[in-house]
Amino acid sequence: MSRVLPAALLAACVVGGALLASRERFEAAHDATPEHLTDAAPAESTAPSRPLAKHDALPSLQHLPLAFIPNHGQWRTETLFSARSPSGRATLRADGLRLAVPFGQRGLHVVGLIFEGGTPITRPVGEQRLRGKYHYFLGASPEGWHTDVPAFTSVMMEDVYPGISVRYRDGGGVLEYDLILEADAALDDVRIRCEGVDSLSLAADGALLLHCAAGTLRQSPPLAFSLLDGESVPCRYRLLDRDVFGFELPGTLARTPVVIDPGLSWATFLGGNDGDGVGDMALRDDGSVILVGSTESDDFPVSPGAFDETFNNTLVFPADDAFVTCLDPTGSELVFSTYLGSLDLFDGAFRVDLADDGSIVVVGETQGDGFPTTAGAFQSTYAGGTIDVFVSQLDATGSTLLFSTLLGGSKSDGPKGVSTRSDGCIAVAGKTDSPDFPTSADAFRPNLAGVSDAYLTLLDPAESGPSQLTYSTFFGGSGPGDEAEFVSFLDDGSIVLAGFSSAAQFTTTPGAWIEDWPRNGAGFVTRFHSDPGQGLIYSTFATLEPDAAAVDSVGNVYLAGIQQDPTPTFFVPTPGAYDESSNGGLDTAVLRLDATGSTVEWATYLGGSLLDLPEDIAIADDGGVLLTGQTHSADFPVTPGAHQEVLSDWCDAYVVKLSGDGTQLLYGTYLGTLGFGCAFGAAVLGDGDSHVIVTGSPDGFDFVSTPGAFDEVANGIFVVRLALEPDFVSLGFALPGTLGAPKLVGKGGLSPGEDLSLNLTRANPNSVTALIIGFAQIDAPFKGGTLVPSANLVIAGLPIDAAGALMIDDTWPIGLPGGLQIFFQHWIIDPVGPAGFAASNGLQGTTP
Repeated sequence: MSRVLPAALLAACVVGGALLASRERFEAAHDATPEHLTDAAPAESTAPSRPLAKHDALPSLQHLPLAFIPNHGQWRTETLFSARSPSGRATLRADGLRLAVPFGQRGLHVVGLIFEGGTPITRPVGEQRLRGKYHYFLGASPEGWHTDVPAFTSVMMEDVYPGISVRYRDGGGVLEYDLILEADAALDDVRIRCEGVDSLSLAADGALLLHCAAGTLRQSPPLAFSLLDGESVPCRYRLLDRDVFGFELPGTLARTPVVIDPGLSWATFLGGNDGDGVGDMALRDDGSVILVGSTESDDFPVSPGAFDETFNNTLVFPADDAFVTCLDPTGSELVFSTYLGSLDLFDGAFRVDLADDGSIVVVGETQGDGFPTTAGAFQSTYAGGTIDVFVSQLDATGSTLLFSTLLGGSKSDGPKGVSTRSDGCIAVAGKTDSPDFPTSADAFRPNLAGVSDAYLTLLDPAESGPSQLTYSTFFGGSGPGDEAEFVSFLDDGSIVLAGFSSAAQFTTTPGAWIEDWPRNGAGFVTRFHSDPGQGLIYSTFATLEPDAAAVDSVGNVYLAGIQQDPTPTFFVPTPGAYDESSNGGLDTAVLRLDATGSTVEWATYLGGSLLDLPEDIAIADDGGVLLTGQTHSADFPVTPGAHQEVLSDWCDAYVVKLSGDGTQLLYGTYLGTLGFGCAFGAAVLGDGDSHVIVTGSPDGFDFVSTPGAFDEVANGIFVVRLALEPDFVSLGFALPGTLGAPKLVGKGGLSPGEDLSLNLTRANPNSVTALIIGFAQIDAPFKGGTLVPSANLVIAGLPIDAAGALMIDDTWPIGLPGGLQIFFQHWIIDPVGPAGFAASNGLQGTTP
């Protein structure tokens, strides 16, 4: 890791284009470059890794390099090499590859990729030997012991077909393979038969889907590039039979050496876990993500020292536990994770909020006695009926239960919202059928008015016993059902409640947006005083029955729901809104109600011609409105350069950012893959102005994670971090060398003091490089390639590690003008490249 960027860049700005390090000095550094190490850390092959998806998906417990271990007699003779990851294991045989992946509770399912008609390769070559050795002590006799077995990062099978070799390699902890074609090799010879697979199909994005009993294996659309100039070559899969596929280079056959990377990943397999569902998430100040939900999995990942490390179901039939999990800001590590539940009963966490001291407040449902409560809890035993509410507070490490109580009456009681005040008071809201649901003496409505009512309850964990209940009230009319979907404290301590009422006589206040409603069934928004015993600040009907709600720092309330057709009496978009017309089917509808509850400041439709259903809404740091949900519409609005611009299946998740005034679509994307399906129980959070985090439970398991994510195996929950706008633009012009075309990726941004990293991979191992930084794009011929930036600054002699990587990681300097375009490119000493050099792609960024 290098920290040379800010000072050097400021110096470049001062001298105004002076070349600080000459090319002669850079080239002279090559003389001191150590020879390539035989026993080195893993280096990638000549094939390029697939580019990371534009999202970061969260949740794998270990992320060591994938090791290919030769058979020295410790396995059956047909196994030539074996490789393992947390997601499964692979064996390389003379005719191809076998993958064994988890299936069911404890089983395995084997999928084979067999090179049909190819030459059996009995002596594959291990490449890039890893440090360390393996020892196998089989049986009591030394004859069965096999020690000092080496391991490699890749394995080459030469001439599987005439002029076509296959390399298996580590692709960031997962198995990948490449086809390496000599000039004029016959690609039509390649026929890969898939054993253990029911059928093959192609996804909308060109990926190959292998459908089998354990789920669906996804091979990303193949990448191909010329070994002579590093330029990409169009390539796609061919379906040759029910279980056979090949490749084609459209237009002409390759006339130069070509590498094809199909991007196989174990990460897309389904299996090994029971049902898991996410309820909600919260974002800590350090960028780590708190997730809560329910799980039937006895192997759900929990951390040592967590409050409850043991699954609480001992029976055959499913009985969920709640869970509370924290993932680090990169999505690569489990900070902590704990079960939370009662023995052999259903427990599920629905909502989470973070207290000012960093503790975690969770509300959910439980079905009987045994849920953990703390000493002095307001209600320590189950009150009866079908379900009770639990309110629990864990410390910031997830190891200690600070506060926990049940809440309910003799029938059904469920939570839909939670909020924590600065003094530690907890507000809970939801729906109750219980006439004996606990209320306080100053309740706004002390009795159940309908079949079910909304409720609002305030709890003080600092008190004990009955005193913990500081306020509690029913809220609703005499209709068949009322429920609160959302609750939030405002900065002044007042409380916003939003939900649904079926009662026309629901309590509203004079001057409210809608005081009277012409039919039964409508949304509502109500604001209580900071001392709720003093009554209501306002209460109004709403034209939306909210599926999701949010409130901003000044008290404006945002509602998201569904609408079918425009009706003058009901939902009416405002003039100048992003979308003033219904798009057919069921649209998402969004509105903002002002802090007085009297005026709708804007209202807009959002959707395509079929079903578009919202799941969650949140407010970004810059005031933009974030939404996620599910869409069946092929014409759902997306923005250019979005993560996914085309509907991949019958239903995808969607992620949207609207401007704070509701007039513009700032970002819109689909989120899914073939077989991924809709996202249920989804939640969305803003992560700064330019990123969003989305979580949910997919109706399907073909979603693709990013290499190095905490869990690359598709289970019941996904977590994704999306960049709403690119930090850097790749301009191309890479010049291939020893490991193919070097790749430069920028993360972070160019705001003063912002964290920035420039990550170079696939460079010549143990060599040196120069980082070229310029204020113009010149695209000049240089050393057989293209120099992208003007050479305002050259930082020479930067060391590349044994894996062919270099990361420059620092903060962006203060003092540079806004609107300045800055260009980056690495030039690497590399004897394989033209004139002894290789070059990365160029990057472009702009200072804000």
